[in-house]
Amino acid sequence: MKRMSVDPASCIPSGLSLQTWENRCQSVEMADQYLASGGQGVIYPVEHIDGHRTSDLLVKIFHQGCPPNLPEMVTVLRENNRAYGIATCPALRALPLFLFTGTLAGKPVQGYIM
Repeated sequence: MKRMSVDPASCIPSGLSLQTWENRCQSVEMADQYLASGGQGVIYPVEHIDGHRTSDLLVKIFHQGCPPNLPEMVTVLRENNRAYGIATCPALRALPLFLFTGTLAGKPVQGYIM
């Protein structure tokens, strides 16, 4: 299992979850093997967030840092979630729960939990 430390002050929540650990955290434990890899980054299954067991969440770690427009899009998502019922739409399950900056294997990383 891989362990990543997260700077809680860096977390930008989308407001799609009411669970504290799905809006900001200090640590993420993920599977050793990635689920998918592409041009922007790598996706791992999440096993624990701040000690809370998770079974249906993923973490995306960007190769070159977070795309510059993603924080703004997550803010717009948070501001419009209630008006449009975004959190209740299963087709949008891969939207970020929160963006973060952290450390994985001694290296700085940026990514998001979905």
